[in-house]
Amino acid sequence: MNKKIYYTLFLLFLGGCKTTETIKTAETNDMSEIGGIYYQAYDYKWRHDPGINPAFDNKSEAEKYAITYNHESSHMYIVRMINYRYEIRNADPNNNELIYTSNDFNDAVDFVDEYKAEFNDLVLYDLKTGRQYE
Repeated sequence: MNKKIYYTLFLLFLGGCKTTETIKTAETNDMSEIGGIYYQAYDYKWRHDPGINPAFDNKSEAEKYAITYNHESSHMYIVRMINYRYEIRNADPNNNELIYTSNDFNDAVDFVDEYKAEFNDLVLYDLKTGRQYE
């Protein structure tokens, strides 16, 4: 009987503890809340070449691009949402890998300036325009 009373008091104690602070939680997969979303025609086989995986402002443009180039070549584009416009890659021929993404050009340039001594060939790609900056 003492165990039941002890257990009941313990539960009452825990239930009585309240905090005045509230925490807001966003439970969503809606990338539009992040800001700056793009639709990318993405071909996994060519994931190391950002020039072949362009980004668009709207889904219909990306779908049109994917359909056009899926039929005329060996590409297998899918359309996906991304929350970045700029991609920084270590474009070393032996190790072409994605290093950093950003939605802000100045942030991307700052990253390149800060880490250019640590990597052989950092290249900044603008996925919307197809331009690259070395």
